[in-house]
Amino acid sequence: PHWGGVGVDSRRELCVADTIRYKTREAYLPGKCPTSWKWFFPILLGACIAPGIGRAQDCFEVHTAQSEVVLSTTPATPLPAANDTLKLPCTKLIQNFAFKIKFKGNSEKYFEDSTQFLAVLAYKSSTYLLSYDKPTNQFTISNNQQNLREGSYSLTVSSIMCTPNNLVCDNCTIYYNFEVVYVEDPDLLVSIQSDPSPAILTCLPGSSVALIATALPHNGFQAQWSHLDNGQYVSIPGASTSAYTTSTAGTYLYTLSGPAGCTASNFTTVSTPVPPAISFAAPEQPLDACVQIIAGVDVQSGGVPANLELLWTTTGSGILLSGQTTPTPAIAALGSYTLLATNIDNGCTATATVQIVPGNIPTVIVQVASTTGIDVLDCQTLTRTLQASASLSSGGASAYTYIWSTGASGSEILVDAPGIYSVTATSTDNGCQGAGDILIFTDYSAPDLQIISPRDTVCAGQNISLTALALEPVTYRWQNNSTTGVLLVLPAQNGPNTYTVTVTANDNGCTTSTTKIIERVDPPQIACPMDALTIQSGRQATLDCPITGGELIWLAVSTNMRNIPPSGSGPVELLFELADAQAPGTVEYAFFAKNAGCTSDRTDVLLTVLPESVDGIFFPELITPNGDGQNDNWGIVVPEFISNPDAYQLSLFNRYGALVWEANLVTPFHADNYPDGTYYYVLSKPDGGKIRGAVTILRRK
Repeated sequence: PHWGGVGVDSRRELCVADTIRYKTREAYLPGKCPTSWKWFFPILLGACIAPGIGRAQDCFEVHTAQSEVVLSTTPATPLPAANDTLKLPCTKLIQNFAFKIKFKGNSEKYFEDSTQFLAVLAYKSSTYLLSYDKPTNQFTISNNQQNLREGSYSLTVSSIMCTPNNLVCDNCTIYYNFEVVYVEDPDLLVSIQSDPSPAILTCLPGSSVALIATALPHNGFQAQWSHLDNGQYVSIPGASTSAYTTSTAGTYLYTLSGPAGCTASNFTTVSTPVPPAISFAAPEQPLDACVQIIAGVDVQSGGVPANLELLWTTTGSGILLSGQTTPTPAIAALGSYTLLATNIDNGCTATATVQIVPGNIPTVIVQVASTTGIDVLDCQTLTRTLQASASLSSGGASAYTYIWSTGASGSEILVDAPGIYSVTATSTDNGCQGAGDILIFTDYSAPDLQIISPRDTVCAGQNISLTALALEPVTYRWQNNSTTGVLLVLPAQNGPNTYTVTVTANDNGCTTSTTKIIERVDPPQIACPMDALTIQSGRQATLDCPITGGELIWLAVSTNMRNIPPSGSGPVELLFELADAQAPGTVEYAFFAKNAGCTSDRTDVLLTVLPESVDGIFFPELITPNGDGQNDNWGIVVPEFISNPDAYQLSLFNRYGALVWEANLVTPFHADNYPDGTYYYVLSKPDGGKIRGAVTILRRK
């Protein structure tokens, strides 16, 4: 007998590569099959049969007719055939995929009995491992995804139980590629709602309208609000979400833009608030009675009348008797009467004024003035007397009673505060009334004032001028009762000295004061350790004079020296070099201590710089006693470290060896007493040493 093309006489054993199942679904491990069963398997996994032997085959592929793409907003859509394109409306968002496989009819269905499938979906730079549900024969992504969009997809399904042997239906792995592209969605529409609705601003502080438009279908879309400006829509920076709040009236456009050129837009209008409307049947009405009603007043609120709040006011000569919060107030005098209407729903207001003009009765005319003619309270005049006077427009005579807004009666009152003071005069003859008012101002402004001085620090014993500056005419008074604008002061103590001036404005009598602090310091002190110093040329030297307070400064005058600064501050630290190496040089230093404008007494230090010499004593080689101030004397320089120059004996010989002069180093040599020529000297030191040399006397014209 033959089972699946396997002959009994072939005597070939089956090669089991992995777990195999008999139809009873009993499992056997590789190499563990019962010996008596090696030739009697009715159904085996084809891969487990040696090549060239007939075998059961399994052919499977993606069942595109039953596979589908799961969308988040609409029913699922069938997937295309392999290597085909799925066209999705641009607004759709892919949530998942449901891939099903199918098997070749009348073939063995080992794969249907197995769960050993591995399915991977590749999209752009991501891969998704699919899970397999055997009862529904369906592969899906484990979790719903939000980033699956247009692009190329590649599905790979493999059976890990399969061993290929190049037969027609030996497809252990299948591949399914397809493309998703977006196309325009004719159902893409945009709607805009508002809060409040309708979209009308109010007059209340912080009023705004929230515009809420259609949300983005998915994050592949962009939103943009624009405002109509001069006939063109201008994008609003940062307004890129479906909601936008504005406090400005106008027309607003909302635009959605998505893939495949999908766009949709809509506009709405935010309206300005609606204020009340006031109208009068007659903007001028004659006064025909001592008391009458303002007639023909019409107020529209844009809503129900209950939303209105009314308030009448008058100024000057007008008199409101009653009905100030109604459309029909009672009045008693000529004047301007103003109605303020407030829509309490949106906070908007409107005003309108009606004039009451002379009619068929004489009117009471009232005038109010200050008795001095000045309506200002200031620092000189703290009270004013106000006086009212009344008369009839017809010129007739009448007596009057007066009632002021303060509650006082009589034709005069005394006031001490700013404000509007009104008075009502009533004719005792006919009871008609008139009104008048006056505005009292104040001027309590103090003068602007400052004290200036050349400096804020002086030395003991120095005086300084203080100048008081005001921006208006004033009178002055210093703390010492001086009444001038300039005060010369001599600070009396070290440290702060305070000076105060008070000024009074000439026009309103108001005063102000200010102070100035002048610091007095002691002059600094300087103590230089020496007044003369001798050094050799080319050496570094430091000159420093200790000071008490302040800063050390110096001036320098040099002779036969290189690179000596004429002035400086702090210790002198220089390299002293002669300009002419054959003659000594000098630097005359003047040292000062300076502190806040105060300067110490001067201290002089003479620095002598010598050429090369023996034992530091410099003997000039030339004397020119011609009175020109240069080398007139034998300028022997003895350094300061020789403390006993009188112990040195100097002898001078002419060219014949005769002694012509002898003295110690302290005694000056007068060369003008000797003729021109060369002389020889011998200096005897206290230690017995000798210094010898020559000097020439030469008179020049």
